[in-house]
Amino acid sequence: MSSTNGVRRLLRSSVCLALVLCMAPMPASAQAREAPTTAADLTGGAAPGSPIYGFAPDEVAQYQRADALVHEERAHEAVPLLEALAHTRPTNAVLGLLVAAVASARYDASDVDDLVAHADAHPADPLPNFIAGVAVHYMGHIDGRDRAQKSAAYEEAIRLLQRARGAYADISRLWIYLVVSYHRTGRQAQAEAAIARAMAVAPEDDPDAWYCRAEV
Repeated sequence: MSSTNGVRRLLRSSVCLALVLCMAPMPASAQAREAPTTAADLTGGAAPGSPIYGFAPDEVAQYQRADALVHEERAHEAVPLLEALAHTRPTNAVLGLLVAAVASARYDASDVDDLVAHADAHPADPLPNFIAGVAVHYMGHIDGRDRAQKSAAYEEAIRLLQRARGAYADISRLWIYLVVSYHRTGRQAQAEAAIARAMAVAPEDDPDAWYCRAEV
């Protein structure tokens, strides 16, 4: 094997690994550690430029508590905090951290069945469908024993996530999960349309959108 081919294979492997592991944005608290203290920090708000700038002090505290729980490997406790916050603040920051919490919670099959049942009971509510779609996606990716099981999970994730497209049209994570699910079920045209939307609404420096672009 030539050295050039070896490098190309390594790059493809790195992209695939990043696509699996890096599907959530840098938490706001990590970004905040790199920024100087401002008046907003002293009054309990978020500084200008923060992804949670404009949140009320209690919302900032709730987000930061959830962020800390995810880092403490207590994602199950973070999910209800973020779910409550997402009802009033369905932003890329909140839903992105919610994705990280759902992925880290590692729901079992019974938990996922309950999430899907709740979503099906509320098909017009984007939030439970978004959560269930992400949970099903990860169940298929991690626990699917063969291609058929994985594909079935990705198809179910698509069904659920599509219900949230109207309300979450500007949420990059929704489109990123649709991109991956479409791509892994052979729906290339739909994957390309979804990545175009993801790139349009994601921050310019969002690595996950670029990883998906490279994969598709």
